[in-house]
Order: sequence, then C-alpha cells, then structure tokens
Amino acid sequence: MAKSNHTGRLSTVFTGVVCLCATLSLAQPSLLPPGPPFTPSGRFGPRTQIGSIPYFIGAPGAYYLSNTLIQTLPGSAILIGASNVTIDFNGHALIGGGFVGDSAIALAPGGPWTSIEIHNGHIAMWGGAGIDLFGAPAQAFHIHDLISFGNTGNGMNIPDGSIVRNVIASDNAGWGLFVDEYCKVTNCIALVNDFDGIFTGFGCHVSDCATSFNGMDGFALGPTNVTIGSTAVSNGANGFEVGFNSRVTDCSASNNGFTGGFGSGFFCPAPSSILGGCASSNNFNSGFESLILGPTGNSVHDCIATFNGGVLAPPPFGGDGFTNFITVTDCTANSNTENGIQSAMGSHVFRNTCNANTGSGIIATGDGNTIQNNHVAFNVAAGINTAAFNPGPGGNMITANT
Repeated sequence: MAKSNHTGRLSTVFTGVVCLCATLSLAQPSLLPPGPPFTPSGRFGPRTQIGSIPYFIGAPGAYYLSNTLIQTLPGSAILIGASNVTIDFNGHALIGGGFVGDSAIALAPGGPWTSIEIHNGHIAMWGGAGIDLFGAPAQAFHIHDLISFGNTGNGMNIPDGSIVRNVIASDNAGWGLFVDEYCKVTNCIALVNDFDGIFTGFGCHVSDCATSFNGMDGFALGPTNVTIGSTAVSNGANGFEVGFNSRVTDCSASNNGFTGGFGSGFFCPAPSSILGGCASSNNFNSGFESLILGPTGNSVHDCIATFNGGVLAPPPFGGDGFTNFITVTDCTANSNTENGIQSAMGSHVFRNTCNANTGSGIIATGDGNTIQNNHVAFNVAAGINTAAFNPGPGGNMITANT
C-alpha cells in the first residue's frame, strides 16, 4: 500500500510539472519581431530586385542583385540617377562584355547624387572603370566589401567625402583605386594594376591598406593626407609618394622600383611632411627620399632603412638610406648601396645609427648642417663626410658623434 501511495504521488507531481511547463511555454513571448519571415521585400523595408541589365535607378531605395549578370548590350550595367540609394550585390557579380568605356556602375547626368552605398559583390572585365562615380556632382558614398578585377579603366573612381573599406582592386589597366578629396580608405588591397595602386586627392585618410606589383607607385598620396599602418611591396616606381603637408606613420615599403627602373620606398616631392615609425628596405633608389631642400623640407624620425640602392647613381637619386630630409632623428640606416644619411643644407641629423653602408655613414652635400650624437661604424667611404660636395662658406657643426 505504501508503495502504491508513493507511486500515485509521483504520478500527480509529474502531471503537474508537465502542465506547468506547457503553461510557461504558452506564456513565453516570442523573441522574433512581428511580421512575416524576412524576404527581399519583407518587414525590414521593401527592396527592389535587379534581375537584368542595363538598369536605371531613378528613385531612392534599396536595390539588390538576384543573380550574376553578364553584359550583352552597350552601356553601364547600373546607372544611378537618384540620392539615398543602396545597392546590395547579394554576393553576385556584374561581368562586362567588352564594350569600350562602359562601367558596371556609373552616375546619370544631373545630380548632385549623395548618400549612396554599394557593397557585397564582384565586378569584372568592364571596358571602362569597374565603378565610375565621377561625372555628375557626387559625394558621401560608402563603398565596401567589393572586388573589382580586370577592368580596362580604373578599378574604382570614388567621389569626394566617401568611405572605401574592405575593397580589392586587382589587374585593372588603370589605377586600382582613384579616390577624390576628403575620403577615408581602410582595409583595402590594390595589386597588379597598370598605374598606381591607390591614388588619393586632398585631405584623405588611408589606413591598414596594402599595395603590390602595381606598374607605378603603390600609394600616390595627395596633399594633407594621413597614412597609417600600410604596406607597399614590389611596385614599379615608389612604394609611397607623399604629398605636401602629410603624415605617414607605421608603414613599410620594400622591393619597389625594380620594374620601372626607378623608385624609393618613401618619396617626398613636396615640402612639410613628417614620416615616423616606418621601415624601408631593398628599394631600387633610396629608402626615404625628399626633393625639397631648406627650411620647408620634410622630417623623418624613428625609421629604419636597410639594403636600399639597386644602382650606383649620383645624388640625389642614389641608394641612400635617407636623402635630403631637413630633420633625421632616431633613425637607423644600415647596409645601403650609397650613404646611410645624406643631408643637403640646414639639416639636423641627430641620434641616428649608420653602419656598413657602401658610401659614408653620414654625408653633408651643403652647408649649415648640425650632425650630433650619431653612431657610425664600418662604412666603406667615411664615417662622416662634410667635404666632398660642400662649396659654401657656412660650414657644418659636427659634435658628440661616435
């Protein structure tokens, strides 16, 4: 009897638990928002399908590719004639058909067109630029998560005030990324393009990008640019060409200039820029090269230049570690084909290390230099040379060096 009562009580408890669980299950609110399941035109807002090309966008809204589309008629695949537009490739591609001058995406006349986002797909083999957003007045575009490959023109033409991120531009017959003013370019790769890998206009910010095997410069940076944490390897000309009044930090350049027969790791043809924390090695000409002399020149600090100089050429186009900077501070220049540091006139060369260079450790080719607290050793021509190219009466100050 005791066993039977016990069994009955367990059965009653079990039945109550089942009922309680069923009640709680019915009472639990849904974690999903109300409405039907997500579709391209579901509760998150209507989206318009692009199922064939050419296609004209004449109204604001969200558009998406339903499949990969191949060009069979001349003209741009998608022509944008409105602002506030989003184009989602949806993982698909726009593939060109060989019509000269046509782009996958372009702007219609008129405008200005603003606030446009393009993302998530592939562009290949167009007769013009892969994406050409120049022409009609345009700004404030967001271009991301795209590949632009094998186009006859540039990989992408990007208008003022835009963001470009997570983009690969490869094997294009023009520039990889041609970016206008006031833009931000981040996490992008440009390789094997016939011209520069990444070209920027005035006031741009470039970070965490990589360029390699482009026919000209890896980075051709406009005035007042900031460039951080980027690399340039095996480009035909310079790794980085730095514009006026710019800042380059924590970047690396190697093996540039050999395809074109000229090129330095970092090249500064304009004044008033600062390079810091950068490394440059095995470039055809100098590791770091400035063309500007005198008080408006460029400065470099905490950088290293090694094994630069593919040819023995007369200054200022030789294989120095550092050439013609107005200030060189806390840098290392070792094993370069010509000099470790070449200073022209009015420079301050302070607290550097220059070892095992084929020319001099430090050479001054003009007057008014201060060469102070440097360490030079095992250089072939001289430790410090202020006599060879110094015709002026001003002299140089050489103090506290080892």
